[in-house]
Amino acid sequence: DRDRDRPPSAVPGRRGPEAGTRSGGERRGTPDTRTPSPLPGERGEDPRAPAIRGNRSAAAFGKALIDIASQGHLLLHSLEPGIQDEFSRMGVAGELPGGEGDFLGIVANAGSGTKLDYYLERRVRYEVALGDQGSALGRTSVVLGNEAPTGGQPRYVIGPHPFTDLEAGENYLYMSTYCAPSCSLRDVRRDGRPTGVAPHRELGHPVFQTTAQVPSGGAQELSFAWTVGRAWTGDASAGAYQLVVDGQPGVRPVHLSLDVRVPAGMHVASATAGMRVTDDGVAWNGEIGDRK
Repeated sequence: DRDRDRPPSAVPGRRGPEAGTRSGGERRGTPDTRTPSPLPGERGEDPRAPAIRGNRSAAAFGKALIDIASQGHLLLHSLEPGIQDEFSRMGVAGELPGGEGDFLGIVANAGSGTKLDYYLERRVRYEVALGDQGSALGRTSVVLGNEAPTGGQPRYVIGPHPFTDLEAGENYLYMSTYCAPSCSLRDVRRDGRPTGVAPHRELGHPVFQTTAQVPSGGAQELSFAWTVGRAWTGDASAGAYQLVVDGQPGVRPVHLSLDVRVPAGMHVASATAGMRVTDDGVAWNGEIGDRK
């Protein structure tokens, strides 16, 4: 599941739960005086009834669930093949596209144990230079901005979480950057300096994982350079290039800037609606929140 946090074995600025504690923070052997909410059936009602209280009906709950799933905020998986096929048909299975062509996916998973995603700004720039025999050189820049305050909000919103060494308002993110199946990484930099990533392969796509620690009012840039062996189809006389951008939905949409240059001696004959044709290729700027 690409949307699940996969923390490295040792992460600067974040420590695991102390020995003798539960994930909720109370120590083992200490009585829990809180009263948990009763489960369906504990009050005598039908346990099959939906656990919905107040004036919210099951129909309203179902509509809300459909809305957030259609916007990409919820992904579903089932061990039953028939149900999983339906999830795939509905576009809520979280699958990555296969086959030829170019691909870019940026996933930021929260690691601070707070609500700081509300203040996260994500700006992505992807520059592509199409080469010979279907190849391409891609350069990706991901700028993470943190507009969180350091006070004036509850600790559960801006932190710090008791199991971290972070400051109030400081965001910690697990970053996963996906590229096309035929992609090969050439260089990675953090704020212009060479850095390392953990390379993996997921659902047929290379994925490069790292972390980002951004203080309140700060920003951090992760940049990648890679080659794509089969980014476009055709030959020196004519060809076609297709890019899929898997935009992760969030509280604030991702701003994407795209610049694609065609090989020397070629020109753009047609482009997807909304693309702007330039002297040597096409460009696009806008906000994304789902796959485009």
